[in-house]
Amino acid sequence: MRIASLRFHWVVPSHKVDPKILHKEGGAWKDLWGWVSVHATADACIKGLTAPQETFPGGHEVFNIAAKTTCRQGDSMELLKTAFAPEKEGMEVRVEFGGTNRSFWNTSKAQRMLGWSEEGWAWRG
Repeated sequence: MRIASLRFHWVVPSHKVDPKILHKEGGAWKDLWGWVSVHATADACIKGLTAPQETFPGGHEVFNIAAKTTCRQGDSMELLKTAFAPEKEGMEVRVEFGGTNRSFWNTSKAQRMLGWSEEGWAWRG
């Protein structure tokens, strides 16, 4: 038996998959502004169901399913500092964001094991 647990972040309908609309709607801080299109969600489901048996060596795998960018068009670190200002003193950031709107969600496992990804849009600051 193989089980793919897919963790989706703000599944966005086709008519809202646009950088300006995503920025305006904003997403949720508690989801770290993650999002994914409905089409990419369907693709992840199909790939989770059809991946070869050897993809699941333990029978069960968990995958983050989110775009590689936040839904906000702005610097990810500034967004994080603003949203979590009271707690930022103890915040440990292990990845360099370098003035981009890079997602806080790591989807490399889904890309590596399922061949799935959603690029998103780079922020044009």
